[in-house]
Formats: sequence, C-alpha cells, structure tokens
Amino acid sequence: MLTVALWIIDDTEHHHAVAAATVAGDARFALTGFTSGADAIANYLLARQDAPESLPRIVLMDFYLSGERGDAVTAELREVQAIGHPLTVVGYSSLRDGSQRIVDAGGDCIVPKRTDADGRNHALRQWLDTWAAAHGLGR
Repeated sequence: MLTVALWIIDDTEHHHAVAAATVAGDARFALTGFTSGADAIANYLLARQDAPESLPRIVLMDFYLSGERGDAVTAELREVQAIGHPLTVVGYSSLRDGSQRIVDAGGDCIVPKRTDADGRNHALRQWLDTWAAAHGLGR
C-alpha cells in the first residue's frame, strides 16, 4: 500500500500530538512535524533534490508561527513545489481567518484545528479519509 507523506507545520507541540493521535494506526499516512516554516521549506528542498518520493502530498499549515506566517510559508512552498508532484496545502489554523489567508496564498482547503475529548481531531480524520478515497487509497 502507498504511504502518503503528511506534514504538519505548527509551532505548538500539542497540535503535533493531536495530528499524530489522529493518524495513529493508519498505515496510509506517515506524519512528519515541523515547528517552523523555514525548517519545512529547507526539508522540502532537500527532499526535492535527493528523495522526491518522500515529498509531502499533504501539508497541514498553521497561520501563526513563531516569527512567521502560514500564508507566507504557503506561498513559498508553492514557489518551490516540485513540478509534477501534487501537493494539497490545508489551512489548519485555530482561527478561520488565518486558514482563509493560507488558502488565499495558494492553499487548497480548510480543516478545523481542534482537539476532541479523545485527544484526536475527528474533522481532520474525516477529511483524510475523504482525501484518501478520492486518491484511490482504501482503508
């Protein structure tokens, strides 16, 4: 089965933990977290050059990053995006306006960032399942 590289760019470890709990046990997704946009872009550029098969297919993008903004990181990610490599950038901010700015900068959609009682984000889980089905990845 194909494993999809899923990145989260968020400066709060809690949101990394929620995303990890959300995809735990789902072999379709391999989660990698970055706490800064600069680190994510640097890793993207390295992967593009040395290991294009490891490039993310999905990026969960926070808006307020320490010293950075998710809309600017999204625009930069689109500038360096590998030709022929599809990428879905998800506005994944606690504030809907922040997520919308990510979409306006080149993102594709918005998924609410929240933590449900079980420590997961069920809106994210549902979105990932829908994305996977649309891309021919069964459960």
